[in-house]
Amino acid sequence: MRLFSHYEELFSGDIGEVPGEKVHLELKPNAKPYSAPAYSIPQAFYQTAKDEIKELVKKRVLIKNVRTAWASPSFFRPKKNCGVRFVSELRKFNEQLVRRPFPLPNIEDVIWKMNGFTFATCLDLNRGYIYFVLDSESQKLCGIVLPWGNHAYRCLPQGCVVAIDVFQYKMIMIFSIFEDIIVYIDNILLYTKKTFKHHLQRLALVLEKLKRNNLHVHVEETFLASQKVDYLGYTLTPAGIEPQVKKILPILRFYQPANKK
Repeated sequence: MRLFSHYEELFSGDIGEVPGEKVHLELKPNAKPYSAPAYSIPQAFYQTAKDEIKELVKKRVLIKNVRTAWASPSFFRPKKNCGVRFVSELRKFNEQLVRRPFPLPNIEDVIWKMNGFTFATCLDLNRGYIYFVLDSESQKLCGIVLPWGNHAYRCLPQGCVVAIDVFQYKMIMIFSIFEDIIVYIDNILLYTKKTFKHHLQRLALVLEKLKRNNLHVHVEETFLASQKVDYLGYTLTPAGIEPQVKKILPILRFYQPANKK
């Protein structure tokens, strides 16, 4: 417990900024600025939507009142907790960007590497992409339009076609010194094949790396020092893989046939 109390701020739900070079988005040759009219917002959650944007500006995810030739439309989806999910429609903008794909881990390789592990910790980053700040030129490219004015993303936006490439590359660079870590976008998996004490020692190094890079963890999606962990659609154990219970529940609950028909 002393280990986690020392890194309590990592689990606070805050959003940090990874230090170092800012992200630059590259346009295709002859790319033309794209702008669209604002989508209307249902009156039922109009004020909630405005409050969400204010909060994103406060957290420095968005910059308000930006004058730019690029303006993608955005909309809001209601959530079960009476809040709203903010989504930007970036498909037209994505068509203008140059991608530099970076490989993601293959689940078969993950299973092979983890064969016979004793303990595993799975850390899910809180709101992953926005840890990486865009340079000033790229921020103007990521303009969005709302009914009450224009804003721009200050950080790498969700839905941007190059976001997954940039994020995976940056995360690999941060954790490249670890041989017992698997990074899949915003999901960090630490596995060890020795004692519980050894696992905690390795976990302390990982948490310190997170702290130095201002990366925070989503508590509800995190498994700590476990012998069974859900990862990339599988339940991983020292003996091998198991199907995830939530995926086979409909089959387990299926009623027994009573007749041939």
